[in-house]
Formats: sequence, C-alpha cells, structure tokens
Amino acid sequence: MDAVLPAPDAPLAVPWRLIRRLARPAARDPLVARLRAAGFDAGTNFPPLAQSFPALLGEQAHPDADEWGAAVLNLWLGETYDAARVAAAARLIRDTLDEEPRQG
Repeated sequence: MDAVLPAPDAPLAVPWRLIRRLARPAARDPLVARLRAAGFDAGTNFPPLAQSFPALLGEQAHPDADEWGAAVLNLWLGETYDAARVAAAARLIRDTLDEEPRQG
C-alpha cells in the first residue's frame, strides 16, 4: 500500500493525525465518503491557499498546491482507534482503492 499512500520521510509532526497524499487523486473523494460512512474520521481539509484567500493570492498559480489539495487525506486518530479499529480502517482503504479505476 506504500505506493498508493506513501509515508513521508519526515518525522511525525502530529501523532493524532495521519496525513497522506493519494497517488491517484481521483480515488480520494470516494475513499473519504466510504470511510465517513463507516464511522471513521476522515478529512480533506487542505485546500490550496490561493483558493482560500483569492483576494490576497488569487493571481498566483501554484499547480503543486492544487495537486496537494485534490489528493490529501487526513485520518483523525484518537483513543478509540485501537489496533482493531486501525486494522478495519486499513482494510476499508485497501478494499476501496482496489475497486477504484487506476486513472487520475
């Protein structure tokens, strides 16, 4: 699964949140919907700054930020996420990504 949800080389910045950038951005929204429907705290809350602040940054083009905003996945972890719950989320992620078309 590392090729689909690669782990960054940087040290863990926030131990209560898992942030990954999907290799196939088109799979992100269906995956988040399925995670949420199953009761997992999944988020997509990293829109590009130019999108969030159009008056300040609207003239600036940042394709890399647009790509990040379209592909990032957040999983909010808490004390209820024991080994069994993490394993269930991992299975759901694997199953969902295995079902998604391999484009975009």
